Amino acid sequence: MYIYKKRKTLYIYIKTIENFYFFIYMSFTPKKIEPGTLGFLKVALNDNKTHVYPIMKNQILICGREDSCDISIQNTNYISKIHFRVWCTQFDVSFDPICYIQDLSLNGTYIVNSKIDEMQKINKNQIKILEKGNTILFPHQLKMEKKDVKIKYVAYQHKDKQRSSSYENLRKNDSIEEIGDWKLNESVLGSGSFGVVFGCYQNANGLLACCKIINNVIVPIKKKDKKDIGYCTEFNIDYRKKHANKNPFHLRKIHKEKAILKDLNHPNIVKFYDSKLVLDSEEHTFENNYIYKYASYLIYQELGAGGDLFSFLINSKTNTLRLIEEEDAIVIIYQIMLALRYLHSKNIAHRDLKLDNIIMATPEPCTRILLTDFGISKKSKHSDMDNSEKGEMRLKTCVGTPEYTAPEVGNFHKDTIRDLIQEKLFKNKDSNSKQKDNEYTLKCDVWSLGILIYYLLTGKPFFGKENKIYEEKNNDEVTLVMLQCWIYRKIDNIIEVNNVSDSCLLFLKKILTIDINDRYSIEDCFKDEYIQDQLPVLEKIYQEKILSKRYEITPLKDKDKQIVRQKRPSKYCNEEIEESSEKENINPSSNLYKKMKKEENLM
Repeated sequence: MYIYKKRKTLYIYIKTIENFYFFIYMSFTPKKIEPGTLGFLKVALNDNKTHVYPIMKNQILICGREDSCDISIQNTNYISKIHFRVWCTQFDVSFDPICYIQDLSLNGTYIVNSKIDEMQKINKNQIKILEKGNTILFPHQLKMEKKDVKIKYVAYQHKDKQRSSSYENLRKNDSIEEIGDWKLNESVLGSGSFGVVFGCYQNANGLLACCKIINNVIVPIKKKDKKDIGYCTEFNIDYRKKHANKNPFHLRKIHKEKAILKDLNHPNIVKFYDSKLVLDSEEHTFENNYIYKYASYLIYQELGAGGDLFSFLINSKTNTLRLIEEEDAIVIIYQIMLALRYLHSKNIAHRDLKLDNIIMATPEPCTRILLTDFGISKKSKHSDMDNSEKGEMRLKTCVGTPEYTAPEVGNFHKDTIRDLIQEKLFKNKDSNSKQKDNEYTLKCDVWSLGILIYYLLTGKPFFGKENKIYEEKNNDEVTLVMLQCWIYRKIDNIIEVNNVSDSCLLFLKKILTIDINDRYSIEDCFKDEYIQDQLPVLEKIYQEKILSKRYEITPLKDKDKQIVRQKRPSKYCNEEIEESSEKENINPSSNLYKKMKKEENLM
């Protein structure tokens, strides 16, 4: 039994077998709301009964007339068996939560915004953002004076938290709210050192997207008494001298990110839609010689309505990362591998692969995964690294997030075991090696993949605050062999917190290998026995479940609207796997296959 506060009324709900929440109204104020509650759906029925359904972080509420729905509305044929679903995401506690609604019916769902007297229709598979106070209507209710069912979204405001990262504070420039066909909404999806990510939509077709806003971009205009210099090398040199060797955040850097994004087309990589440059009106003079302006650069790209993978893994009650089962993790891992294979085939190193840069279509394991943030990615004209005779792709810059970055990339001076590995690695560098001290290859992304896998299986970082592997030994006595053994032991210890298969642990060991020559490439990952044994099942899930229409957020064309009624989505979308394992080359002894069959039998 839980207690909810709403307008000085006490709601006590009891969860029954059918997942219904019944409320008793009382006249005094409650004191507690369950941790992780980001909003409510208030359902008013024509029998004068009102039920309130809490929307928990990263949990999906399903509404329809089936008994299995979280919100079951029966005795009417106008509502589909599975009509729509609702969920909330939140980047962190300093941001307001974002509530999404996705229609799964044949006739659509309507959202009414009473503040501006506006109503919009959501077509099948389309996703929209629910705003505070929005009312949800079914199609048959449009001609009814008295609605038989009224569903209202109520956003929960954490009054004890000051949301300093408001829309107005982060936007900074009023002129960027609506540019061309794009308009920002008030949802803040995330922020970082680069800037802020807002939700947005395209006026012409209602496409829901996100806008990455990079502020304070320096745009050199000209040098006094000289012609337009554009990206002036002299400006960069003088700027570095005055600002402690720091590079100006140059427009040229952002153009590189845009150029990489525009050239990519893969289901597991975020899609680029458009970009805009908004110059400030005021000119600035540097060293009394160069004239430049500040600008905001806007990149419009595909939205992951499920939030980032880091937020998905956070336990809302304890505010710590949680682990997920191997059978769920491998569906996510497989998609990240597909994205890396595509990037590496184009000689692109992402260089910042981490939980924060993986976004999800919906907040559930069996969903489409999207790789994003190509701000420090690098594209080379060299041949693929697997063909060393033609020349490996060599990278030099020490960039990335320290806890995820491969040791050969460089030393971040964080005094961790990761930096100890880096120091030993370059101290013991073979003089005959073709690889120079400051060079690394595409395999840096594979190491980051290994760190990410460890996070998924344990809910903990691979490199903690410790800086010694032996208490009795000085770090000067530690060798690379000892450090590699320490990594293997840490991987073996996963079994203490998660029931992981031996083949999975062996796969991870081959990824987190210090010696770059022995470490797997992304192609080696696909050839590993662990992936090969489960490849038929993974491909079936990927093609038939993850890439299905239900995960699209773009408006559907008229010809696509007549789609057969779908079953309720579940962890693996609850669709039947072929009985003949021989025909599909499915290994019936694999853990993933057994789990899927077990879930089918429970339905």
